[in-house]
Amino acid sequence: MCVCQGCLPCHDLCQTCTAAGLSYCQTCKYYKQDDKCVHQCGVDYFIDDADPLTCQHCHSHCVQCRGPTASDCDKCKYYAIYEGLGIGEKGEDEEGEVSEPLKVSAFYIVF
Repeated sequence: MCVCQGCLPCHDLCQTCTAAGLSYCQTCKYYKQDDKCVHQCGVDYFIDDADPLTCQHCHSHCVQCRGPTASDCDKCKYYAIYEGLGIGEKGEDEEGEVSEPLKVSAFYIVF
């Protein structure tokens, strides 16, 4: 796509533009992230289902994610333990009593 003024080409990441250069993109060829055109979304962003050409920032507890909530984290900034998941293993103590894994509600440990 060319710009009318002197027919200068748009930046490679722009679909349409008002002038040459990345800061003049009107629409993006691939994705838009924080008002800039990018080839792919950053690791702490996800592709918005409502607008598949837009990268949205992950929840503040996520380093990587697949959606907007803390439960959509693929990688957490903090250690997280979720309700219903066991911690430890089922086993027997010295007296032959069977112990179950500990079940806890969600909480975050900040380091």
